[in-house]
Amino acid sequence: MRRPASIAAAAFLYVVAAAVGTAHAFDTNVADVRGGEPEIAVSPAEPSEVVVAYGNGANGDGVGVAFSRDHGTTWQSAKAPSFGLADPFVTADATGRFYAGAAGNGVGTSGLGAALNTLEVTRSSDGGKTWGPVVTAMGPNADLAPSDGGLHRGPAPFASVDRPWATADAATGTVYVSAVDHSDQSGGTSGPWELNLLACKTAVFENPFADCGRRYVAASHDHGASWGPAYPMDTPSYPAGFSGGFSGNPAGAHGVLATAYLSSRAPGGDCRPCVIFETSRDDGRTWAPRLVPGATAYLNYGIGPVIADPSLVTHKAGYPLLLSDEPYIVVEPYFAADPSRPGRYALMLFNKRQTKLLVYVTHDSGRTWSQPASIGQDDVHPRERPWMAYGPSGALGVMYRTDYEDGSYDAWAAVSPKGDASFLSPVRLSSAKAAPPPNQDSNDDASYVALDAQYLHASWGDMRPRDQIEPWYGRYRFSAAAP
Repeated sequence: MRRPASIAAAAFLYVVAAAVGTAHAFDTNVADVRGGEPEIAVSPAEPSEVVVAYGNGANGDGVGVAFSRDHGTTWQSAKAPSFGLADPFVTADATGRFYAGAAGNGVGTSGLGAALNTLEVTRSSDGGKTWGPVVTAMGPNADLAPSDGGLHRGPAPFASVDRPWATADAATGTVYVSAVDHSDQSGGTSGPWELNLLACKTAVFENPFADCGRRYVAASHDHGASWGPAYPMDTPSYPAGFSGGFSGNPAGAHGVLATAYLSSRAPGGDCRPCVIFETSRDDGRTWAPRLVPGATAYLNYGIGPVIADPSLVTHKAGYPLLLSDEPYIVVEPYFAADPSRPGRYALMLFNKRQTKLLVYVTHDSGRTWSQPASIGQDDVHPRERPWMAYGPSGALGVMYRTDYEDGSYDAWAAVSPKGDASFLSPVRLSSAKAAPPPNQDSNDDASYVALDAQYLHASWGDMRPRDQIEPWYGRYRFSAAAP
């Protein structure tokens, strides 16, 4: 790439390019294999090292891992042990260690088929090229709630560890993993699950096995060698609701673990659902929850995703839901913590028509929140599978996919260089649109984004060049000082 003559000239060219949505973007296939819901991490110690973990790897199942040593320009398959069955994740700590994992199948009390009842983690100390032994961070256990007993069974006969995430606190070195247990009622409600299931039917799911649930978190203070107890992330006063226990990634920063989720109620609020922000200073053992005033999660969207074949969907509350679960909205609110500034967090929700992403920022640990930034190229096309993250310099990045009338889609990104609610214009990451995906490919529930001081890095499932979901990568230079 030709360098501008000066930093000032580079900054001018960058601002002009961003204003028209044509900044210096790059995209490529990570691996020539079937693999969806790829997650991405960048080493804070060596930003040229980037790792992607994706579902349904080279053998058609399990988890695949790929690494790059040149800021994502080229990719190689990693020598990773066999681990996990679904829902891959990856994160990196301040020293450059990478942690990858997934939901797995362990021997224990979970479910009729004992499927997805463990959370498995492996670590790399060489930029993602090789990986160490697999460690079980959660499970095998049918019920993660300490109060309900080990043999309790809720509505989910299979999954007690679902949609895990991971995060690392750059200040303390603590690594956190979290996952949803559909066997447990939100808020730790007691009583027969058959009765509690009725209260969970406000969820966005059509699949009754995922209507209930709560998210749990566990921490490691020895770089993933061992893990502490799993603690629930909702409380009886602020029970998780409407989303089957799903939510975006909890984030650790400056010795504080923080997250946001949807609740069916909150003290002093008449919201339904309520958007809750909370923090913990003891690895999730106790929480300090707060209602986010003015933030609205819309359960009855006006458009919903563009779906090529309407016969493949069913309807609930006026919103088109696919026959299994609905990945477009299920992990709201999306969440991020700023590693450069204590007390600054961001959460993201869809607008009512799902054509915009609304980003709220707090600078005082949730006591006050900004008016939301509205992200999206237009107010016509739906956005789906978004993600959000802060970078080490305090820049805030968002990526998402845009759906079109013919069923095709592409990937976009937007950055707030100062980490507040002031975003530059969206930039298209995809060099071409992808073909319409098949009906709710369960191997592609999420996309992901990570930032270093100069680049936004994104990963998503893409139908190019073959008729299957494959892991793709995109990069966009948001700092004029980048090479």
